[in-house]
Amino acid sequence: MSKQIHLDNKRSPVVDEYHFSRLNDALEPYARAVQSCWSSCRCVRLYCTVPTCPSSNADLHDLKDLQSRCFGFIHALVKLLRTSGVYASYHLTFAPTSQVVVRALDAQHTCGQDHHCEDEKVALERASACDPHTATVLVLHDTPVLVAS
Repeated sequence: MSKQIHLDNKRSPVVDEYHFSRLNDALEPYARAVQSCWSSCRCVRLYCTVPTCPSSNADLHDLKDLQSRCFGFIHALVKLLRTSGVYASYHLTFAPTSQVVVRALDAQHTCGQDHHCEDEKVALERASACDPHTATVLVLHDTPVLVAS
């Protein structure tokens, strides 16, 4: 795990950034980020973008493997959050991308708000600068975001 911290929110919306070589290694740090950001809220919704296009250096078998790991990760995350006292639900959206994106929001927020779309763009840009086949956990404007490829 590697970590980068950006404290000046005027220059960068990224507060915390962690990189993992495997998606499962990001499970507990992402759950801690969700609990930390939404500590006053006992109900969280996970918005998950599931990839439908393989990356340029992958094939359909790699895509299916990533989708399978994504579903396993989401179910393990929901279970981990619920055992820690946070009721978590999730919403899946299939998208023409090659990356998994998971955002944790208060259950009363809607995913379509403009600043959350901007957060996803920033997260994808940050994650694309990393090695392929990694998982990146970011906290953007108090919103935990995970990007995996």
